[in-house]
Amino acid sequence: MDKCNAKNLLVSKKLKVTKQRQLILERIIGRQGIFTVNSLYTKLEDEIDLVTIYRVISIFEEKGIIREVLSNYEEKRYELACIHNPVHPHFNCSVCNELFCLEAVSDNLIKLLQENISDYLVKDISIQFKGICKKCLENNLT
Repeated sequence: MDKCNAKNLLVSKKLKVTKQRQLILERIIGRQGIFTVNSLYTKLEDEIDLVTIYRVISIFEEKGIIREVLSNYEEKRYELACIHNPVHPHFNCSVCNELFCLEAVSDNLIKLLQENISDYLVKDISIQFKGICKKCLENNLT
């Protein structure tokens, strides 16, 4: 996945560029995957308090910088929502409980899905597969 520039992304969403927002977004961009608020806090606890991280994550989700990834976990999971990370399905392993990003679906498939629900206003699409991942299968953990 290519990377966005944190400052440019904040400006493009008409957000004030603050040290905390930029630092949090740089960590999110650097992760290149799914994250939780607590996983961010672990990396930033010497610089930003947990309440600020929650507040910034809420703003980022509202502005479409990040999106929630549906999962079976109690703690919410998020990922970057930018041109470099388009909507894509996820795979949730029922053995190791890992959540994997899969290849992005084609625009044609999204359009086809939306045509079937033309009476509704679609704001978000989430596709998740559940089963047993390759690693667990290879280790006979079924």
